[in-house]
Amino acid sequence: MMNSTHTNSTRYTSLTPDIRRQLAAIVGPDSLIVDQPELLEPYSHDEISGGGHTHLPEAVAFPRDEAAIRQLVELANRERFPVTVRGGGTGLAGGAVPVRGGLVIAMERLNRILDIDPDNFTVTVQPGVIVKELNDRLAETGLTFPCFPISYERCSIGGNVATNAGGGKAVKYGVTGRYVLGLRVVLPTGELVELGGKLQKNVTGYNLLPLLIGSEGTLGVITEITLRTVPLPTERQDLLALFPDTRSAIAAVPSLIARTGIVPASIEYLDRLSIQVTSRFLHDDLDYHDCGAALIFSLDGFSAERVAQDAERLRAFVLAHGAIAIEEGQTPERRERLWRVRRNLAKAFRSFSDFQTCEDISLPPARLPDMLEELQHIADEFGVQIASFGHAGDGNLHPRVVAPPDWTAARWRRELPLILAAIYRRTAALGGQLSGEHGIGEKRRDFIGLTVPAPALALMRAIKATLDPNGILNPDKILPAD
Repeated sequence: MMNSTHTNSTRYTSLTPDIRRQLAAIVGPDSLIVDQPELLEPYSHDEISGGGHTHLPEAVAFPRDEAAIRQLVELANRERFPVTVRGGGTGLAGGAVPVRGGLVIAMERLNRILDIDPDNFTVTVQPGVIVKELNDRLAETGLTFPCFPISYERCSIGGNVATNAGGGKAVKYGVTGRYVLGLRVVLPTGELVELGGKLQKNVTGYNLLPLLIGSEGTLGVITEITLRTVPLPTERQDLLALFPDTRSAIAAVPSLIARTGIVPASIEYLDRLSIQVTSRFLHDDLDYHDCGAALIFSLDGFSAERVAQDAERLRAFVLAHGAIAIEEGQTPERRERLWRVRRNLAKAFRSFSDFQTCEDISLPPARLPDMLEELQHIADEFGVQIASFGHAGDGNLHPRVVAPPDWTAARWRRELPLILAAIYRRTAALGGQLSGEHGIGEKRRDFIGLTVPAPALALMRAIKATLDPNGILNPDKILPAD
C-alpha cells in the first residue's frame, strides 16, 4: 500500500523523546509501542482494499481507563500532536488511519461490559467491547443490541457509534444512533462531558448526542456508552428470492411492506455479478444462471406460527411479483447456506483482482434501480466491473469497483478518483449521499462537497474549530482541506 498525500496546512509536533516519556508514564511502558515499525504497521490502516490509505503512527497507546485517555488527550492538546482513536480496525473509509502520524489511541483494552440493566432495557459498555461478545452476554437476559454490521464478530461498539453503523437489520431496527442513550466523552481539550443516560426521552437543552454519534472520532473520544436494548426474538426464518432483473427485485421491496405490513429484519440485495463471482468462489451449487438479481429476507419474532405465516405470505408475494425461484432457511444450517454468499463477497472479489474499492452510497430506496443502471454505464465507460449489493430496505448500496486483473497499480491510482467522482456525482443527481454507514473518513473527504452544500460544510468547520481549536483529534477526516 502507498502513503496518502494531504493538504491540511496545520503543523503538528513530532513525538519527541520527552513526549514519549510522558506517554509511557501515563499508560505504562508495556502499554506503548514506539520505534517498532512491524508492531506499528497493523495500526497504519483499516480494511480498505486496493491500497492508498495507510500511514504509520509514531506511537500506539493502550489505555485501560478513562483517566489515562484524558491525560493522553490533554498532553496532545498541550504539545500539539495529532491523535487518532482506533476501535476494531474494521472500518472502510480510512477513519482510523493516522494520516498525520502522531499517536494512535487503541481502545481494545477498554472492553468491559459495565452494567446490564434489564429493568431499564439498557446496557452500559466501554468502547472496546465487540458487538458479538455484547450480544452473547445480553442473550443470557433475553435482550439484544440489534445493530449487526457484517463485521459484528470483530467490530467494536465504540466504532459503531463513531460511524453510526447500520448493517443488515436496519430496515426493521434502525441504525446504531437509535440505540445510543448516553455517552461519556473526552473532548479534544481533555474536558470530560457526560451526555444523556438511561433515559428513553430527554429534550433538556440541545440534543448533543447526535453530534457525537457518527462524528468519526473528530470531535471527542468516547469512553463509555449506554445503549437501549430490545427483547431478543426467539424465532427466525430466512428466504432467498431470485429475480430475472434488478428492477423487479427492487420494486418488490416497497410493495411488500406497504401491501402486506410485513417488515423483515433484513432485506439484502445482490446483483448478478455478485452472485456469480461469490458462488463460484465458494463452489456453491446455487442455480443463478437465469438470475439477474437476488433478495435475501430475514424474518424474526416471538411466535413460530406468526413467523412461519409471514414467511409463507412473503414467499407468495415475491413469486407473484417477479421472483423466479425461492430458497428457504428454517434451520441454522439452511440459513447459513443462504447468507454465506453475502458474507463472502469481499473475499471472493479479492481473489479476482488486487485493485478494488467498496463504496457506501445512500439513496432514496425507489431510486436504486436508476442508480444501478448508472453504475453499469460507469463500469462500461471505464472498463471495470462494478458489483452492487447492499440493503434494499433502506436504500444503502455498496458498489464494489473491481479493476481488470491486468491493470497496474499506477493505472488504478490514476483511474480510481475519476471513477469515484462519476459515482458520487450520479449519486448526488439522484438525491443521494456519499455514505450511509461506513463514514467519510479520509477516503471520501475530498468528494464531500459534491453532496453537501458549502453553508453546511462551513457550519461543520465551525463546530470542529469550537470543540477542537488546535485540530489535534483525527485530522484530515470528513472535512476537505481549506
